[in-house]
Amino acid sequence: MPDPTTKERLRGLVLSAKDLKALSDWPDVLVEDYLNIIDNLITISDLLDTEIDTKIEEIATDFTDGSVPFVESELLAEDNTNFFWNNITKILTLSGALLNNLTASRLIASDANKNIVSIAALSAWIAGTANQILITDDGDGSVTISIPDTDITGTELETLTDDSMADTLHRHSELSASDGDPDACVQVNATGEVVFSRSLSSGTLTHSAVGPTDNLDVSGVNTVFMDCSGGNVTIGGFVGGVNGQVLHIVRL
Repeated sequence: MPDPTTKERLRGLVLSAKDLKALSDWPDVLVEDYLNIIDNLITISDLLDTEIDTKIEEIATDFTDGSVPFVESELLAEDNTNFFWNNITKILTLSGALLNNLTASRLIASDANKNIVSIAALSAWIAGTANQILITDDGDGSVTISIPDTDITGTELETLTDDSMADTLHRHSELSASDGDPDACVQVNATGEVVFSRSLSSGTLTHSAVGPTDNLDVSGVNTVFMDCSGGNVTIGGFVGGVNGQVLHIVRL
């Protein structure tokens, strides 16, 4: 129960004065003067209580604006370097805070109630992708992110970005068929020569028969010259060629 105010205490004296008038031998004039004095004191105390309640927040202090007072040696003190409220930016500066509900050497996050808590396992929040990214729980709230083992060293990976040759990573000096056979179709050897898995024909053939001519032998031929001076030349087919052979048809 709160302590009675000054006005309430004085009202208690008024009741005592009435009892005194009934029980004592005081003259009526003395009792009336006493009651008037008490009544005036009640009026004054009522004004004082109201003034104190409404004006106490306006009392000037020696504290800096933004300081957060605390008790030290039973007196109010401030430490604006470590404990300070900026009412303009709404930022509280709190240095060296010790939060006993957290676990040592762990990352922190906010829970559903916006309280700061320790993260038990960050791996529960971050998921890897099979054969692309691996997430390993380090056991202290943090994780290690890595790529699957591809037997490729960091030095070998660097060769992909510095304009150097990288045969140990991929066969950049050859071309293969889309189905892998032959492998390789064309490649550049160590002396700079272009090598084909199947030799290119270098012969030529001139054909002028009006035809139609079936089974034109193109063995060892890469160019067939068509002499159409005697009329249209018709070829019904070829023989003697090989898979992958390039044959040019040139009209004379």
